[in-house]
Amino acid sequence: MKKSKFCILFVLFVIAANIAAVDAQIVLKGKVTTREEEPVAFAAVSLRGMRDTTRLVETAVTDMQGNYAFGKHREGKYLLTIQSLGFRTLNDTVHIRRSSLGNTYEMRKDYLLEEEATAIDDVVVVGTNVTHYLDRTVYRVTNADRRTAVTGLDLTNKVPQVTLDRINETVSSSDGAVTILVNGIAASAQELKTISPEEVGQIEYYDLPPIRYGGGNAVLNIVTQEVRDGFYGGIDLKHAVPVRWLNDSFYLRYNRGRSQLTFRYYASWHKSDAQFVDDEYRYALNGTDYAQYLHTSGGYRSFYNDFNLKYTNQLQDKYVFQATFYPSLRNNENHYDSQIEFLEGAAGMQRYGNYRTESKIFNPTLDLYFWRQLGRKQELIMAITGNYFDSGLDTRSSEYDSADDRPVFEDFLTVDGRKYSAIGQALYIKNFEKVAFSVGERFAYESNIAHTASWLSGDRQERTTRMNNYLAAEVSGKIKTRFSYRFSLGVIASRTVTAGNDSWQWVFAPNVIAGYQISSSFIVKAGFSQANTSPSLGMLDDRIAMITQNIVSRGNPSLKNGFRNSAFIGTGYTNKWLNINVTCLYGYAKNPINYYYRQDGARYEYMPVNDKSSETCGINYALQLTPFENDILTIKLQGGVYYTNLNSGVLGRVGYLRIPLSYYIQFAWKNLSAFYQGNIVTGNMVPPMIVYSDLGSGIGIIYKYRNFAFSLSCANFLIRPESRSHTIDGSAVWRKSTGSQRDSYNRVMLGVSYNFGRGRVYNEAERHISNRDSPLRRGRIPLPVGCFPYWSISSRCC
Repeated sequence: MKKSKFCILFVLFVIAANIAAVDAQIVLKGKVTTREEEPVAFAAVSLRGMRDTTRLVETAVTDMQGNYAFGKHREGKYLLTIQSLGFRTLNDTVHIRRSSLGNTYEMRKDYLLEEEATAIDDVVVVGTNVTHYLDRTVYRVTNADRRTAVTGLDLTNKVPQVTLDRINETVSSSDGAVTILVNGIAASAQELKTISPEEVGQIEYYDLPPIRYGGGNAVLNIVTQEVRDGFYGGIDLKHAVPVRWLNDSFYLRYNRGRSQLTFRYYASWHKSDAQFVDDEYRYALNGTDYAQYLHTSGGYRSFYNDFNLKYTNQLQDKYVFQATFYPSLRNNENHYDSQIEFLEGAAGMQRYGNYRTESKIFNPTLDLYFWRQLGRKQELIMAITGNYFDSGLDTRSSEYDSADDRPVFEDFLTVDGRKYSAIGQALYIKNFEKVAFSVGERFAYESNIAHTASWLSGDRQERTTRMNNYLAAEVSGKIKTRFSYRFSLGVIASRTVTAGNDSWQWVFAPNVIAGYQISSSFIVKAGFSQANTSPSLGMLDDRIAMITQNIVSRGNPSLKNGFRNSAFIGTGYTNKWLNINVTCLYGYAKNPINYYYRQDGARYEYMPVNDKSSETCGINYALQLTPFENDILTIKLQGGVYYTNLNSGVLGRVGYLRIPLSYYIQFAWKNLSAFYQGNIVTGNMVPPMIVYSDLGSGIGIIYKYRNFAFSLSCANFLIRPESRSHTIDGSAVWRKSTGSQRDSYNRVMLGVSYNFGRGRVYNEAERHISNRDSPLRRGRIPLPVGCFPYWSISSRCC
């Protein structure tokens, strides 16, 4: 009996062991590197069944160290695929099984990737680490890029369409204004200085941003990769000698688990007493010819204090919550003295004058942002921004007869203003197999209360209110692997209330783009969009201020809203040493707003007026050359040819051709880099003026040593730039102006920065880096251009 029981137990044990062997769950992990033994971050690793390779079992993405890990899977054969930007796709048959030594339920497989141009689905992957999509281009940041970069701001120069002014530390784009994001959330150029180059994984440049990012301005999204617990900080100092000019900043950041707390401070102080302006006015008034020649000298002082306190709590692929409080205080002073020759008919008079102005702005802002994953293919984004502005302005100007010091005219203007604004938005996103759908609403409210006192207008209390509501839906997808499309339709309701005007406007804002992949390095795309245009609150203000004798400035409460249609066709081409983007464009605007001199009785008024229409056609280009290995030499060119035909109710039809060109050259070797940047002089029609850009020339050297970076640069190198402008032929008042700041010639600037940090990798199981359009890239939705023209004022971080 005991023997039979033992036999039964033995048989059951053998059966259980076999079942356990069949159902054993094995973890597959490993590391992906290059031939130079550098880790490959952000590589997509997929696991498929061998019987049906179309069945995706699991996907993973390598971390900063190149490590990947799958969950538990049954023993058996699988097809493992590794894809990464700029590398050859690797396929391997993997037999997942327990180790022959012991009962280890982990299996390790390391891989080596080789660089080579290839194609992945509907995107282009080239050995230059550049990926083209319909609405954006993605640039993978390499170790060669990080070697000479001091902060994340320096890495933006990797994008051909982006211009990083190394002297003034500003970012612009060949496609117009640029919105800066970090992981999809609104940021600023100063915030990029708090990010180390090692933290940046890739940079996304949206030349055609979706409604998630506003659908208007170009978007530059910095995608960071590794989160480490610990305490980090840095200081950046930049001073000019002997000129009184400085830009200083420092930051502190503390990471712990899912939370991050950051404090940042930025101070800017500029002072100059070497500004010179020559102005000329000529006009006829009631049958008498007038002329005025002013030789002005003076200077300015500006002091900016910006504070930023930010708290972030996030769980990758789950949620993101961010709260930011950033008060700022700004003071500006200007003082000028003039020698004036005034002619009235045949009579002449020698005069002297002075001009003084002082302004202060206190602007605290609270910004709340929340993103949530609703299931695997649904997302929700909500954000609200509140602003308060307390501003003061005191301006005084006067002219005197040089013969007896008799006052010819005196004017003053004081403004005590309060402004409140709130901007909110919500966006829902649903992803299907081949189509993505988004729907969102955005509202904005702004109220401006100002008490003004002036010699011409007396004491006045003014209140202006504007409300906007924008509802939009968007559908995007692809057909097969070469054709992609995106269509969006928005409805904008806008109400503006002033003392003498209460108006509503309803505008449909459609947007459609389509792209076709011709080859592995060549994409063609085209599109059409429509947006409304509205006057700013300042344009609607009927306040009067003196410019000079017989000429005043004022607003126009009767301004009307308009709209703008835009169409384009563009191409993008990339290979190992060349990246070029060319776009042909056409724009039509109805009721555009421009300023003109118009006679009103015994004086001229400089005021905004609705023109009939304007048309602009042209071509712009952004080209980047890297002819040598490791990007030792980089050459960037940005420019275009544009022709504008204005149908003005004041000047009639006016045409103007503009040909801008800027250039940037960089040499990088190990931890040393040198650059030269500049631009040619080109005119731009800004009615009633033709305004010429300053000639640009800057040179600099940057050296990195451990946690330190040292820079030596020179602005306006070997040149003496002048700002020039004159009125368009046919203007009622002829004006010509030439200005210069002589202490800016060959201005030498010294910079030093130091960054520190110590921590450990935060290894939460859910916190893995995703190779798709991850939630950290899905941030706030900046307003479309023309929809809410005061967005950049109400929400400075955008």
